Amino acid sequence: MKIFSVTLMTSVVGVSKATPGLWEQCRSENGTEIACDAGLVCVPDVEYYGLCYTEVVEEAGQCGGLGWNVSCVNGTACARQNEGWASCESTVDDGLYTAAEWQRCDPEDSSNACADDLICVDDDDYHGLCVKEVAELWGQCGGSGWATVCEIGSYCAVKTATYRQCVSDDSQVDDSSSGDDSVGDDEALTAVSSQKQGALVLGVFIDMSSLLKPLAQLQEVATAAKKFPCSIRMMLFTETTCEQTRNTT
Repeated sequence: MKIFSVTLMTSVVGVSKATPGLWEQCRSENGTEIACDAGLVCVPDVEYYGLCYTEVVEEAGQCGGLGWNVSCVNGTACARQNEGWASCESTVDDGLYTAAEWQRCDPEDSSNACADDLICVDDDDYHGLCVKEVAELWGQCGGSGWATVCEIGSYCAVKTATYRQCVSDDSQVDDSSSGDDSVGDDEALTAVSSQKQGALVLGVFIDMSSLLKPLAQLQEVATAAKKFPCSIRMMLFTETTCEQTRNTT
């Protein structure tokens, strides 16, 4: 009689502990994510939650999909064709390279320049980024290790350690005026409180003086009564006792 053994294999959908490569899963259903191999970045995916994809794409290559984008090589920009597809298109004009906004650049290489109205800033995270030389109202005017200027009527306000935003000058005036109003209110409350305390002290003084007058009068009456004969004092004050002195012969 022959006995056969059968081994049941089960698989669990998850993220492997090994460093994932191109098009390999990098995010699980519960959101757990591990870093992709060098030169790759984890992008969202409907079916696999997250897949490793090229961090910097060559010209004509896919640089974006449904809900994600990556960077393009110098001389190209990521242009979206539809909701689920974007590709790296050339930005070279007459042989001169011009990087688009938020594209990488080299602050130390003048040939790797940004497009018109853009400047190359030395960003702590990306080394070089093309940003607007003059940011518009509510636009970003600063990041990790860099800052630019804002258009007239706005100023660059620090929001976080890695983000600054152009906000209206009016908001700064409103903040300062509201602060002045609060100071004025505090002074008014202090004055009212002082007036109430003064009135209370004055009232107590008047009440105490009115009580002292009857006491003084009673003391005068008691002093005068001591001079009355004993019989009269007993008539006025029933609890009075008189000591009689007997003469002995």
